[in-house]
Amino acid sequence: MPLDIPYLEMDIAHLCNLQCQGCMHYSNYTLPGIVPFERGGQWLRDWAERVRPSEFTMLGGEPLLNPEVTDYVEQAAHLWPEARRLLVSNGLRLAQNPGLLNALSATETTLRITIHRDDSAYLDKLAPHVRLALEARDAGRIRLELIRSDSYWYKTYQGEGEAMRPFTDGAPHASWSSCFNKLCKTLRDGALWKCPPLAFLPLAAAKLNLAAVREWWPYLTYQPLPLEADDTALIRFFTEEEVSACAMCPAKLEGTQFRPEVTGGGVPPRAGAASQDLRRWLAANGDRTQDRA
Repeated sequence: MPLDIPYLEMDIAHLCNLQCQGCMHYSNYTLPGIVPFERGGQWLRDWAERVRPSEFTMLGGEPLLNPEVTDYVEQAAHLWPEARRLLVSNGLRLAQNPGLLNALSATETTLRITIHRDDSAYLDKLAPHVRLALEARDAGRIRLELIRSDSYWYKTYQGEGEAMRPFTDGAPHASWSSCFNKLCKTLRDGALWKCPPLAFLPLAAAKLNLAAVREWWPYLTYQPLPLEADDTALIRFFTEEEVSACAMCPAKLEGTQFRPEVTGGGVPPRAGAASQDLRRWLAANGDRTQDRA
């Protein structure tokens, strides 16, 4: 019998078409690649025999850069039909994935579009894609959420690039208590990781030569939970609070929260009614809201 768990997530792409400063998945450092469905789909099938999440989220990076995104959406619905399932995207590739809305509709998977800034250049890129989603929502085809993500952004590390370093507060329980990733158990490389900053740190370290930095060694040696772990270890993984590796993140958020610089996008700016609609939505709904069918 699978263990009932509150939440599980999986990045199906490490690559992102935006570079948002301070990304908790380190996607601002252009981590390479996507997760092929042949590999990632097997991880999901394997873990579906061990766990049954109340909520399962597919994200990235930018998941719409994975050409097999609809396979993941359909697989998750097949494995966990009772779960609330979400696909989290920055939305800037929605028009290039015409079959995705049909898959979301057929599987009753929620599309969550994250909105990162409120400046004109960015919104003009995003607005035509949001309009597609809103039209599908208004037609009763999909469940849609629009989320302002930049209002609760904070850095889980100090410095930038090769000068990136962990925090040194030395208070793992306080770090865990402050953490926005408490429930974000992450499936990567067939194993379960406590949170995205730990799960994707090895990828960032390989890109930024961090393995030679002594301060990162306690965190780069973190061991995720393997599929073959016994039931006792599995239960402990989902019930424990802090672990020693939590100390890499800040013990308090004061001074770490900011509105990130956002670059990239890959879509030519298009001004017009759609961008005006989106600006009105932002003005009406503030920093964080959900817009569900």
